[in-house]
Amino acid sequence: MARCKKCRNSLGLDDQFCSMCGAEATHQCEGDKFCKECGKPISEKKKRPGKVNLAGVLVLSTAVVSFLLLSGPDAEGSFSSTGGTMGDFTIVADRCGSGERQGFFGAFVTGDGPTKGGLKIIQDPMTDVWSVLVEIPGSCKAPDYEVCTVVPLPLDQCATRDVSVARTGNRFNSMYTVEGRLNLSCSLDDGGTVNASISFDDCA
Repeated sequence: MARCKKCRNSLGLDDQFCSMCGAEATHQCEGDKFCKECGKPISEKKKRPGKVNLAGVLVLSTAVVSFLLLSGPDAEGSFSSTGGTMGDFTIVADRCGSGERQGFFGAFVTGDGPTKGGLKIIQDPMTDVWSVLVEIPGSCKAPDYEVCTVVPLPLDQCATRDVSVARTGNRFNSMYTVEGRLNLSCSLDDGGTVNASISFDDCA
C-alpha cells in the first residue's frame, strides 16, 4: 500500500493528493507510474482545484447612502450653504442620475468626486411635494465613500423654491432619463442660508 511520504497516511489507488495533509506528487514525470517522492501510484483522474475567478462573482455596489456612480457630466450650476447646522460649503454640480435607480421619481446631482457632495431631489408620489437631501461635502468615509452625512433641507424656509424634474424621451438601460432644475434662496431657522442654481439634462 502506498503511503504519503510527508505524513504516512494511506493513499488510495486513485488519490493524487493525500487526504490527511494534502501532499501531492510534486516530482511526477510523464510516463512514471509511481511518485518518486512518496511512492504512491500516479493517477490523472483527480486534479487540483483551480483558483476562483473573482471577476465572475464580484457585485458592484451602487450608491447605498452616497449619491455616487451616476451618469456623465450632464449637470451645471452650484449649491451653496453658509452657517447654520450644515456649515459653509459649495457643491459644484457636475454629474446627475435618475431617481429611478433607487425607486423614486426625481434626480441625483453630485460634484465631480466622492468627497464633493451631492443632492437628492425627490417628489412624493402621493402629494407631489418635493424634498431635497444634501450630502455634505467631505463627509463620506473612506475607503468606499458610501457612508455619508445627509441632511434634509427644509424647503418651507426657502423664499425662492423652484424645483422641476421631468422625463425626457430617451431611455438608458430600460429607464427614462430625466432633466430639470433646482433654484433656491433660503434663510433657515438655524441661522444658515442656502442658495442654489442648478440645471441638469439627460440624466440616466
